Amino acid sequence: MNKCILCGNISTDIDFKQTSGGAPVAKFSIAVNKPKDGTDFVPIVAWNQVAENVSTFCEKGSKILVDGRLQNNSYEKDGQKRYYTEVVAERIEFLSAKKKEENPYKDMSINTEFQAGSSIEITDSDIPF
Repeated sequence: MNKCILCGNISTDIDFKQTSGGAPVAKFSIAVNKPKDGTDFVPIVAWNQVAENVSTFCEKGSKILVDGRLQNNSYEKDGQKRYYTEVVAERIEFLSAKKKEENPYKDMSINTEFQAGSSIEITDSDIPF
């Protein structure tokens, strides 16, 4: 079984792109504290909706939990084959909000005055979906 669960802070800017086939991909690293002293910097790659969500709602410094799998890759540079390992994120849980993002709902007014025992009439035009 290949399963990896990491909790840490995003340590690089999120590099969000789309492949030539149109698939969204996000690459970044997270800083994970070691049990004793020090920190590991783990490269993460996310695809499709996970990539879109992390690039929209997170930034460098955001605390996240990554649930994924290890993947080994290789490439050739200057005639030498080089190897690297990364975590493919299958699910990301956001543990802190994006700092620069303001509350997108702050300008929405919601009528919270409602008397117990009274009724409200709702029509199809009142439903936003």
